[in-house]
Amino acid sequence: MEQPAERRRHQRFQIARPCKVHHPVSRRYVAAETLDVAAGGVLLHVDSPRPLAPGDRVEVVVAWDDSVILSTDAQIPAKVLRVIQCAEGGQTVACVFDRAALAVTLAAAA
Repeated sequence: MEQPAERRRHQRFQIARPCKVHHPVSRRYVAAETLDVAAGGVLLHVDSPRPLAPGDRVEVVVAWDDSVILSTDAQIPAKVLRVIQCAEGGQTVACVFDRAALAVTLAAAA
């Protein structure tokens, strides 16, 4: 059987960092952790009884250093692509970053 073609445009890096996900519709922040990160998106483990759904708009902010307070200026707008419910609770959530926001974030990080 033939392997499906790789559709990802960006290299992914397995990076486990604490983060928060802001869900504007519910006006809530939920705790999360990155599983892997790429220039185009992120895979997260979200600890929340309130589930996210594909198509939801969110804002992701990652603690790249050991700072306790995460700045809202560092939030990256994104869209939830897929969600997998975890047996131990929470969800694994794949998000794609908005292109415009990604360019601004990468420029600011440089």
